[in-house]
Amino acid sequence: MFTRIGVLLAAFFCFCINSVFAVEITCFDETFVRGDGAPVTEYVTFPGISGSAVLKIENGAADGVYEKVSSSIISINGVDIIGSDSFNQNLDYIEVPVTLLEGDNELGVQLKSRPGGRINIVIYQDVEAEGVEIIGPEGGTIIGRDGIILEIPENSISSSKIIRFSRISIDDYPNSTELKNNRQLLSLGRFEPDELVFANPVNIKFPLDIYVTPGTQLPIFTYEESAESFFDSEKECTVDDSGYSCLGEINHFSDNGVASTNFMGYLWSAGQAWYLPKEIASEGYRFPNNRNRNASSAEEIFKRSIYTGNGWVDLVA
Repeated sequence: MFTRIGVLLAAFFCFCINSVFAVEITCFDETFVRGDGAPVTEYVTFPGISGSAVLKIENGAADGVYEKVSSSIISINGVDIIGSDSFNQNLDYIEVPVTLLEGDNELGVQLKSRPGGRINIVIYQDVEAEGVEIIGPEGGTIIGRDGIILEIPENSISSSKIIRFSRISIDDYPNSTELKNNRQLLSLGRFEPDELVFANPVNIKFPLDIYVTPGTQLPIFTYEESAESFFDSEKECTVDDSGYSCLGEINHFSDNGVASTNFMGYLWSAGQAWYLPKEIASEGYRFPNNRNRNASSAEEIFKRSIYTGNGWVDLVA
């Protein structure tokens, strides 16, 4: 038998590569000590993301308090990763690539050396996300660098999950032009694990790239991959006092977006930014909901227009 020392860590380290955030998240970090009696295999469940990861083993302790292990077997999801021949008293450190599943993964550890031997096992993954944490039944809050905030209540999920999200471009979704009543997406985020359902509604804060009158109710849309289109979730978020964020609830993960309650009065293309009204060759750029006013550039319209509960307003009109 042996003793495990430690707890699951949700710490992470962030770095940036070509403006894409990568997050190194620790899925597992525990210490195993060989006890008395015959060797046994202990199995531990930990969360992961489908794909590659790294397993690191520290053999013994630098301060000499614990002895090194001379023989052990380590497995992940039933596949042996480290065999008995990989250990000896002269080995301090092992690092090997492994593959994890989305959701629960199983680590098996059997220490065969004499009692008192110790190893520490760490498993980590690099994840491209702007907000990520390991959240369990106790709930928690995730604050993304992009402005999205998730508050997951206690007992919303039954086991620990790696919750992650990032804001994404509407240009990736050409069918977003088919939103009901010609609404325009104002903010869009990808939330994973995909299709994760919560027992309790999750509070969410969506950042907005435009000013919207505080108190305005904006509908929340959900992307359904099978239909390749967005649908009204029948939930709303309320624009806060800043005018640049709205607060609402969601009950499952997919690609979720916030839309305006009415847009410009004509169809727009996914290749156009929200502030880029239809270009008229002889007149420049048309202001929202106004056929008689135009500007020389989209930037001018952007600076002079705000969205209110009654639609778009030209500040200079």
